[in-house]
Amino acid sequence: MKIASVGREIIVAVLFCTAAISFAENGIDYNLFREQYDRLPLAELTARGWSNIKKERIDSAAAFYSIATSRYSESLSRDEMERCGIAFINTGYIWLFKRYNAEQAYPWLIKAAEIGERHNLPQVRIGAYDNLAKVYADYNNYQKAMELYKKAFHEAINEHFDSGVTMTFIDLATAARNSGHLNDIAEEIKALNDYDFGTSPLSSYCKYFGAGLEHLVAGDVDDAVSMLEGGERLLDPVYERERYHTNHVMFEGTSLLAAGNTRKAIVKFRLGEELSAKYGLSDVMQTACNDLRQAYRTIGMTDSAHYYEYRALLLRDSLYTMSKYDIIKDIESAAALSGLRDDIRKSRIREEKQQALAIATSAGAFVAILLLAWVYIKNRKLHRTNNELYRKNMEAAERRMIPCPPRDTKQQSNNDDKMRDILEKIYDILENSTEIFSHDFSLERMASLAQVKPQQVSQAIGDLTGKNLNTLLGEYRVREACRRLSDTSTYGRYTIESISESVGYRSRTHFSRVFKTVTGMTTTEFIRQAKNQSGRPKEQN
Repeated sequence: MKIASVGREIIVAVLFCTAAISFAENGIDYNLFREQYDRLPLAELTARGWSNIKKERIDSAAAFYSIATSRYSESLSRDEMERCGIAFINTGYIWLFKRYNAEQAYPWLIKAAEIGERHNLPQVRIGAYDNLAKVYADYNNYQKAMELYKKAFHEAINEHFDSGVTMTFIDLATAARNSGHLNDIAEEIKALNDYDFGTSPLSSYCKYFGAGLEHLVAGDVDDAVSMLEGGERLLDPVYERERYHTNHVMFEGTSLLAAGNTRKAIVKFRLGEELSAKYGLSDVMQTACNDLRQAYRTIGMTDSAHYYEYRALLLRDSLYTMSKYDIIKDIESAAALSGLRDDIRKSRIREEKQQALAIATSAGAFVAILLLAWVYIKNRKLHRTNNELYRKNMEAAERRMIPCPPRDTKQQSNNDDKMRDILEKIYDILENSTEIFSHDFSLERMASLAQVKPQQVSQAIGDLTGKNLNTLLGEYRVREACRRLSDTSTYGRYTIESISESVGYRSRTHFSRVFKTVTGMTTTEFIRQAKNQSGRPKEQN
């Protein structure tokens, strides 16, 4: 038996075990369920799983798919391999769209993509890529999400897979709208409008939808509004009707906003918010709040804009929290699953483990004592170091302005004076403009604000500080983050993800890396030190 084959079987077994316990609803005795349906052929299992998804009996659907995915083997026929791949996709779909847990969806979808690629199964690849893209979109990696959506869309076009074309295009367009990159999918919009549809669900709708987006990208906003409003009546999805309807309402709002009809756009976005709440679409509701923030800001209603900005951040926090809770729940339930599958025979090795444990316990206890002593000493040293770093960083944050390098009056040329003046403008912008906390703030925008050329910005910063704009920008953003992390009265309910987004970072990983470089501390260490400072945040004068 090949080692690679054994590894794949182990991965499938672990995925199966996790799904079986996590998806079982209170009314399902999983052992009894397996005894009743385990002998069904793979085609019947996947058909029943799909039927239960359409009827919103999600736990029953997951139970059928968990049995189907446990049948995975490299020796399956092509038809059965395709059914098995679709079972992996739909299990991931349940985690992603019904449980709102992208982390648990990811391995199922990766496995589906692997099956589709290894065995050249286009429909499996298309479904896996489309759902994987949603995982990346959930974590604001829209570049990767759109790459996968485009990959799935073009493969569906090439295979003339009608339902795949409509599904992937609508998802791609939604990701492009949410990230503000509709212009980047002009090629895909044209491909959709040139496509010869059959009679599949959503095909009639997509003709209006694609034409509306083409007008919107071209700047023909009135025609875009007309086409999108006319297409809504043709919306006829097989499933996820509520999600498709809500997303279409959001597109109508986007076209109205582009047409300058902001107040009518707000009505649409408010409707999108209400539908999201009604149908439990937390991710769409976050998008609706962001759109409402932008619309209210456009007409100068700053209080309403701030309200929806705060709501969007809270919703973002809740999505992260929900995901983390589900991970903990899965870890807790994993132990209860050990005896579910006959082929996972842990009882064979239990006695051997107990014997080994008895021998190791004494030695382990001694080693543990030594480790605890060593950890205690290291923690004491680390605490003193972190306390000093925290003090220095808060002093730096309160100073706000990063000192400008002193002028050298000796042998200073006119060009040096010019670079000095440019650098002082840059520092003034960094100190006083909130634009530096925008995700899209760039060298070109800094040059525009300073009213100089981009290369002059780079030269002034490089020659006089030895840094570049990104480094300098990172220092100012991190200083603002330090103030917010230590100000629990204002930002106490915000998570690190929210703080990082509010100072200009889409990725918490990138923010954490910059934070560590600038402060010498991790965000966790900084927050711990902030809480230890006299038991309450320092009052601002």
